[in-house]
Amino acid sequence: VYLRGLLGVIAEDGELAASLRNRAGLLSVNLWNDRSPDDREILRACNGLRHAIMAELNMEPGDWDLLEVPGQDGTGERLSLPIYLYLEDIRSPFNVGAIFRSAEALGVREIFLSPDTASPLHRRAERSSMGTIDLVPWQTVPLEELTLPCFALELGGVDSGEFPFPRDGRESCALIGSEELGLSPLALEMAEDSLGRVSLPMRGRKGSLNVSVATGILLHDWAKGLS
Repeated sequence: VYLRGLLGVIAEDGELAASLRNRAGLLSVNLWNDRSPDDREILRACNGLRHAIMAELNMEPGDWDLLEVPGQDGTGERLSLPIYLYLEDIRSPFNVGAIFRSAEALGVREIFLSPDTASPLHRRAERSSMGTIDLVPWQTVPLEELTLPCFALELGGVDSGEFPFPRDGRESCALIGSEELGLSPLALEMAEDSLGRVSLPMRGRKGSLNVSVATGILLHDWAKGLS
């Protein structure tokens, strides 16, 4: 009802372009039909109208959810692999949430966070995680208390296509560093004394990736052959 009323206001606003008013009017008519408000076609039409309104107002596209961020989906237990992550000083809640989303999809057993890492409970982390913060176990742990065999995701290491990821059932942990500073000297020392350092092959001039993207690629490579 609210959406139909809003579309009616747009359709009758004489200060807007005629094409935009007509578009809102047609969408309002469609919403009066016997269709579910969750119909994907209507949602896409609303999204298209959003872009048209923003263009009319000379605004750049931005976040605007059509649907509530989903929580736990499906039934049964998720597949848990002997894969752990340690996030050291990740400052962006968006990146923390995105890492959780990739971790849930690729079977990470648990995520450890340094005390300086952004909280997964931050509203921006919850948004980008798409509900996976409730699915992947996590806890805050000082780096000095990490006891699992570990390796570092950092420049100057073995290519991820050749790195000997533990695939014999042993639990092990990937150390993921700050967006700006990378891993601390202590984290790198711990990795060198344990399983070493892995790097993603870069072919561009920039030579780096967003930390959540890099973590997703690492997890994809690591999870191959594990079940």
